[in-house]
Amino acid sequence: MVDFNVVVTIRGREFGRALQALRSFGRVFPTRFYNVVLLRVDDREEFLEKLRERFETDPSLRGWLARAEPLEKQFSFHDAGELDAGCKEALADYLPMLEGKSFHVRIHRRGLKEKLSGQEEEQRLDAWLMESLAKEGKPGRITFDDPDVIVDVETLGTRAGVSAWTREQRERFPFLHLD
Repeated sequence: MVDFNVVVTIRGREFGRALQALRSFGRVFPTRFYNVVLLRVDDREEFLEKLRERFETDPSLRGWLARAEPLEKQFSFHDAGELDAGCKEALADYLPMLEGKSFHVRIHRRGLKEKLSGQEEEQRLDAWLMESLAKEGKPGRITFDDPDVIVDVETLGTRAGVSAWTREQRERFPFLHLD
């Protein structure tokens, strides 16, 4: 698998146009998944700001960009157990961010549909995060109605990446489209 840190989903039949536009942000890697492109950017924050500026000034971008998701941590897995273990290890670093907050986990799964249930994994990870927060005496709350934080897990075949986004970040970067 290529060295990437952003997952981009493209709308409709704009793949060629999207590849051209995305090259200005970093290295672009088409995937075997329909309308999914990977990027390697040097600076996540700079990428987010540049894409936000383009999103606001270039109406065509809003036409083809379904979502762009920078990832903070990545790992490989081969089955549901390894995905679960890798997610828990990666998500442990987000526990302080989730203390006393409302949140939920969202999984965007590509591939392995006969081996993985995104919804079941979301529920397991939500429960694990709640249990971990409760053990620390700083419980959180699961909600799908404008949560303080959305924890995102992206899978592409046997690679996974995670990131977490506050309400303020989701408002600032409307192209995240986490839910």
